Formats: sequence, C-alpha cells, structure tokens
Amino acid sequence: MTRCVDPLLLTGTLVVRAGLVAGDRLQASLLNQIGHRAARWPGKRLGHHLVCEGVVERRTLEKLLGERDAAGVLPADVLLGRIAIGNGLISEKRLSECLAHQESERAAGRVPAPLGRIIRERGLMSEHDLQAVIDRQQALVGLSERRAPQNAAETESAA
Repeated sequence: MTRCVDPLLLTGTLVVRAGLVAGDRLQASLLNQIGHRAARWPGKRLGHHLVCEGVVERRTLEKLLGERDAAGVLPADVLLGRIAIGNGLISEKRLSECLAHQESERAAGRVPAPLGRIIRERGLMSEHDLQAVIDRQQALVGLSERRAPQNAAETESAA
C-alpha cells in the first residue's frame, strides 16, 4: 500500500521526515550541493548528492520521490508561500507580512515585487532555500500541467 506523501515537500524535508537521513547529515549534503552551485559546476539536485555520498540508496529515493510526485496537486498548492511554510522555511506570520506588503503596493497603484524577491530582501530565507522552493514550485507546475489533459479526459468519460 502506498502511503500519502505531501507533494509540496522538498527532497531534504522529505528524506528527513521519512527517517532516511538525520538533519545533521542532510546539512552536510546541502553544503556540498551549495558548494557545487557556487563553483558554477553543473547543478545537481540534492538527491544526486545523497545517492553519490552513500546516504540514501537510489531505488529508495526514487520510490519516495515517485510517491511524492504521484500525489495530487491543487492549484493552490503551487503557491511559493505554501511550499515554504510546508517545509518549515518561513512562518505564516512572516509570509503574511510579505503578502501584506504586496497588497499595499497594489493598493498604491504600483506593481508589487514578486514574493520571492520580498522574502529574499527581508532576509527571511537563504538564497539556497528560496531557490529550492522555486524549483519545487516549477516542478509542481509541470506536474499539474501534465495531469491536466488526463484529468479532462477522466471528466469527459465520467459524464
């Protein structure tokens, strides 16, 4: 039986919650990943580092990621703030402050900065964590777009 895995979880949060990796070991792999990005080496996902470092078996990680990506995604789940909160990277209070800032800009007739920029400028998340959230958001958008035609066909056949 497949367990329900939250589709919003970043790989690091996912493997820690699944009990596959301890938090301190995850930090070491994240630092390795950050070092590669800083050196402008081809960006490798955290899962690649965890497998290459022998922290997690490839099949185990692929199964867990497959379960996560097979979970249903609602359009509201693709929001950057929801992903950040779900992974414990920002508090609801801080997110609300950023969203209120965006709203005040709109009310003043200005185009507000993207939420990610506001979060970064306020120092509420590290650049690495913010990029991970954006990457997950883009992956969720891709998953929901790939499922859309399938869901439309299912709706038609049910009618």
